[in-house]
Amino acid sequence: MVLIHDNFILFKFYLLMITLWQGANSFSSNTPGTSSASSALSDEKWLTFEEVQVTDSVKSSVHDREWTELSAVKQWWTEDDNNNAIVGDQTVKLQKANFIPSLWGLEGIPEPIIKEPKEKGDDHVRFVVYSIGGTMTDVLSLSCNKQFPLIPHVGIRIYGTEWFYSDHVESRSSSVMEQMLSVETYPQCQFDLGPTSCTTEEIANWLSDAQARYNKETYNLWTKNCNHFAKDFAYFLLPSKGIPTPIMDPVIDFTDSMLDNLPEWRRAAGNYFMDKLSRMVVVSWGGVVKKEK
Repeated sequence: MVLIHDNFILFKFYLLMITLWQGANSFSSNTPGTSSASSALSDEKWLTFEEVQVTDSVKSSVHDREWTELSAVKQWWTEDDNNNAIVGDQTVKLQKANFIPSLWGLEGIPEPIIKEPKEKGDDHVRFVVYSIGGTMTDVLSLSCNKQFPLIPHVGIRIYGTEWFYSDHVESRSSSVMEQMLSVETYPQCQFDLGPTSCTTEEIANWLSDAQARYNKETYNLWTKNCNHFAKDFAYFLLPSKGIPTPIMDPVIDFTDSMLDNLPEWRRAAGNYFMDKLSRMVVVSWGGVVKKEK
């Protein structure tokens, strides 16, 4: 679609502006730390908060993950002889988006056991992670002195609709999103977090209220972007659970740790400059997106 193509050209232009301002740097070493979590494996047919754990190391057997200090995620499934994932009593293929090893330290992510029904969907909460940077991911990596796994965009699907935050809370049907951000062009993976107990009326009310918290005035590259909206929305839909922390935290860490490898004076300037520039781009993006559903 022309719309999404134009939107991502805008986003890539923004990244190029960042690169021109910061200039090129050589990569330096980074000593990672660790985080911890404990839980037990669940046999439910969707990803539960309890079954996702982290290891005691940033590195994993499939990737060094030098861009972050967050620990790698433990594999919560077994594999058959064909490298398919065995989750409970179900066998599914692995999603093999190219950012998965660096983002979470896993070879792949099991496909959701319960497929999203066409048209109206169902009551399952699905978290979708997209890589939208393309070749600009390496450009941004060079300018920030660390190798990023992706430039992320995320959305939450419920009842056949995907909700996300640009300069306002907006939505598209899941089928339209699959055309706008095709898997062939934008590597992606999806997590089924299970069914919500919220009614459609409760969801509509929450989203209406969220417009006051997530709009062009409140947008902030570091503290209030599409990742933070997805985290809040998922927590509302699945109280006390939401998106498993080991899955969500590395996505948010993309911006949280973006400037960590730069000198202090450049981090301070970058915090201000990049937030202002990203706000301008997102507002322009949102204005175009509003015109077409």
